[in-house]
Amino acid sequence: MAGELQPLTQKFHRGGSFRDRKVDAFCYEIQQGKLVWHVRTWPRGGDVEEYWVDSEHIFELIRANLSDEHFQIGRPIVGMDQETRSTILTALANWAKEELEQA
Repeated sequence: MAGELQPLTQKFHRGGSFRDRKVDAFCYEIQQGKLVWHVRTWPRGGDVEEYWVDSEHIFELIRANLSDEHFQIGRPIVGMDQETRSTILTALANWAKEELEQA
């Protein structure tokens, strides 16, 4: 996945506050129903961080072209603060579960 320009189909968008951190995420579908996420997150009063998240990894986001929904993904993030990582993954899991239950 790293380095590839990914064409995608947007499924849904969610956002919220978790543990003093805002998380805003767009969910996309690739490869036979696999879900991936474009995540923007920031601590209260802090700078926005953008990531790409699949079912196993959080990647750096090199380039996002929202107008045609193409993204270029970098390397997996290593050494991310555990609380930030947990907040992102928990939010995404909850939103994916909500979406599945509504379908």
